[in-house]
Amino acid sequence: MMDLYNWNDAWNTGHAQIDQQHYKIFLMFRVLNDAWDCGFGGSVVDALSEELTAYAEEHFSFEEKVLAEAGYPDLPHHQETHAQLKEQVQQFRAQLAETTDREALSYDFGNFLKKWLIEHIIEEDQKYAPTLYKSP
Repeated sequence: MMDLYNWNDAWNTGHAQIDQQHYKIFLMFRVLNDAWDCGFGGSVVDALSEELTAYAEEHFSFEEKVLAEAGYPDLPHHQETHAQLKEQVQQFRAQLAETTDREALSYDFGNFLKKWLIEHIIEEDQKYAPTLYKSP
């Protein structure tokens, strides 16, 4: 089973700024996970979701710019995955504003972050690493 509680350098893309940004999302996941373990998941979701929304906008814009400059051939698909992630974050924020079961939503949000970490950062973003290594 994959250890999702400790950063693995194999998840790096080779671009220092992108890797730092990915590490920040990883730390956000850990904060949420620690909050659940201490029974405070619902109380941190507001701040975390707001921070994640702002972060996602900045990170995705930066990453897409780097990929465009590097000539990444699958950029349109990658942009679509970013659009889907942004939409999911917005949906969680809307649900958060309306829910009375904040702990359940916190759990769902954590599962979303795990999925983001595994499917996007660890799998999807690794697809562009060779393009970054080739770019000047």
